[in-house]
Amino acid sequence: MTYQEKIRQYHKEASGNYHNAIGDSEQVSGAQPLDLNDRTLTVEINPIVSTLVGIARIFGAALGTDETYNTAQNMTVVIPESSHTYVKNSIFGSPFRIKGILYTVSTLLQLAKPFSIIRQSIAGANFTKTWQPSKYTAPTNYNSLQIKTSEFQVVIDGDTRIEIAFLHGAYASMVLSVSDKLDMAQALSNRTPIQSAK
Repeated sequence: MTYQEKIRQYHKEASGNYHNAIGDSEQVSGAQPLDLNDRTLTVEINPIVSTLVGIARIFGAALGTDETYNTAQNMTVVIPESSHTYVKNSIFGSPFRIKGILYTVSTLLQLAKPFSIIRQSIAGANFTKTWQPSKYTAPTNYNSLQIKTSEFQVVIDGDTRIEIAFLHGAYASMVLSVSDKLDMAQALSNRTPIQSAK
């Protein structure tokens, strides 16, 4: 086995062992086009009481599709296109892949707060990876409270959630780019259930 073949084999095994390893959408063969209205998702996060801190949980349908956790954490999570509750309910049958984010915050200190991307196994174990938005600030960006990158990539299903700690009074909004989505209803029409933006 050559050196290059060993590297390819290692990469394939590592990708297969990690749920959120992301491949390019071109690897999805025979995908249906993703509806233009489904290619972005807006998430608005605000405190209930501005003098208190909190942790916002985005998605995480397996832990509950209502907003009990966020309310207890002094946070509201709103998805204007529909609702956070509706999106969490639909994730069970239509997981999707995020490939890109536009993230805007109210203070620079909030931009330094990392995202915890957590996947929960059937046995209840949590596998966490951390994504740091402040690494993506650029001197050419005229808005220091905003970052935009295609390097934020994660598969969202019922077992996956994003948690962000918020400073008192801080709020944020994010526009997520959806690159691929699974629509099981398509399979009933003998079409591939995968829809892709490419």
